[in-house]
Amino acid sequence: MATKMRSVRTWLFAALFAVLATAVRAEAMRPDLAQRLGAMHAASGATAMIAVVVDGERTYVEGINANERSLVRINSLTKVMTGELLATLIAQGRVRLDDTLQAHAPPRMRVPVPRAGRAITLRDLTAHMSGLPRDLPPGLSVAARWRWLARFKLRRPPALVAEYSNAAYTFLGDALSNAASTSYEALLKRHITGPLALADTTLNPTPSQCERLLPATHPCMPTYEFAAMGGLYSTASDMARWMRAELEAPADTPRAVAQDAIVERQALKRVLNLDMAGPMDAIAMGWLRMRLNGVLVLQKTGGGGGFMNYVILAPSRRKGLFLTVNRVDIPMLRRLSRDANMLVAEALLAPHH
Repeated sequence: MATKMRSVRTWLFAALFAVLATAVRAEAMRPDLAQRLGAMHAASGATAMIAVVVDGERTYVEGINANERSLVRINSLTKVMTGELLATLIAQGRVRLDDTLQAHAPPRMRVPVPRAGRAITLRDLTAHMSGLPRDLPPGLSVAARWRWLARFKLRRPPALVAEYSNAAYTFLGDALSNAASTSYEALLKRHITGPLALADTTLNPTPSQCERLLPATHPCMPTYEFAAMGGLYSTASDMARWMRAELEAPADTPRAVAQDAIVERQALKRVLNLDMAGPMDAIAMGWLRMRLNGVLVLQKTGGGGGFMNYVILAPSRRKGLFLTVNRVDIPMLRRLSRDANMLVAEALLAPHH
């Protein structure tokens, strides 16, 4: 009976979130913000841009050659949702943050351990401290990438250096899937996209969704190969719902716990390729943390598949910004994210706002 009651409560909680999510109503962008965003779009060199601003109770959407239903790739913003799935499985007792990756590896697959260090943990993977490279060789199946891992020689012991790694999040996704005995896609739907009614946030767009994809250098296709590290498609409408859920996450829920620091910068010997949007001071589960105007913010960049993305949230102020452009250029993303930080600092977090 107790199990059944917990199940009912879980269903009701999910249903309530779905109702709240669909209640988000976007308005035309505030004129002062629209002017600044227009300048950022012009500087980006992209043909299209989409922006979502959450400002307390209000949500604004601006589409330049796009609209709130235009499909985009959100790339490494997916990592934040993977971090939340990790926090969810920790809350369920299925994994612990300091479990070894080996404990959740497929049968008969070996995870390398450096001679001078310890085994890779889920914390290491999440905080980019595993010693794994930025990317895996392309085109590997799940089994093939684990065979690749067994042969890989780590360049450094875990936990000493934080260096951005898509490969780490790919194996983290596999570990979560193995721990839950289901696919990453199913976990995502069960715990995030389903409860929040994110109907267009997917790894496998339908033909009708693909018709809404903004012009990009990559075709509209399934992204299961790199799902957990950067495979998601989404829309401005869905991102607005997700941002509001992040900004309003009740304390001690997995969504809120995933925003907490798991590694402080001062505990690391070096930090490489994690300061794209500005110097971070701590790493959370998928998020990077820093301060603007003395306010703690969470931020994440993403790029690939024809799109560059950025999201920055200030949970204590219930304010945030999401941007995407349909052009891939690393220096451009660096400028775009810094300009976005300035916009948030001056137009959303300044004392008179």
